[in-house]
Amino acid sequence: MHDGDLVFEIEVFDRVVASPVSCMTVSSTLPLPDKDFKARVADGMVTAVGVDIFNEAMEAQAFCPMKPSAHPEGSLPSPLPSAS
Repeated sequence: MHDGDLVFEIEVFDRVVASPVSCMTVSSTLPLPDKDFKARVADGMVTAVGVDIFNEAMEAQAFCPMKPSAHPEGSLPSPLPSAS
């Protein structure tokens, strides 16, 4: 899933597309939008996504390739390694 007006650094785009599991891009430095997606993250994993999440939330971009076959049903994917 992605929104058509997003711009990413090529490294971010490449890492998301290459991820073997579903993932979502978030930012802890951008301000929280009033009406757009926000995500709650714990231990490197997105635990909640919504427009009404404000407590302990990060700005979230609507760019999250869904890869249902990458992990068994009911299991959580491992976090995307941080960039060096």
